[in-house]
Amino acid sequence: MVRDTDWSMDSIDIDRIVRSRRRTFSLEIERDGRLVVRAPQRASMKAIREVAEDKRQWIERKREVARKKYAEVHPKRFVDGERFLYLGSEYLLSVDGRTESPLEFGGGG
Repeated sequence: MVRDTDWSMDSIDIDRIVRSRRRTFSLEIERDGRLVVRAPQRASMKAIREVAEDKRQWIERKREVARKKYAEVHPKRFVDGERFLYLGSEYLLSVDGRTESPLEFGGGG
């Protein structure tokens, strides 16, 4: 049996392994950059590591994309003029105490 400690320090970090009755391997990069490997039930740790190492460049590229994409998310302040994304459209927040409805959507910008 191959243990995580049997691998060199520069090996790809696998954050989660999901085993199932599948026949193929699947690699997923989550929003926070964590690597999830979906593997056949009987796949050895060695085989899982080899798949990850073979896809090292793809994994590193996707992790960098995830870091850049989700690092840009800033907490909302809910002030006049702030932009919001809703169902694929961007909206400009206009704070107006005169409306009867608590929330209204105008055209996406």
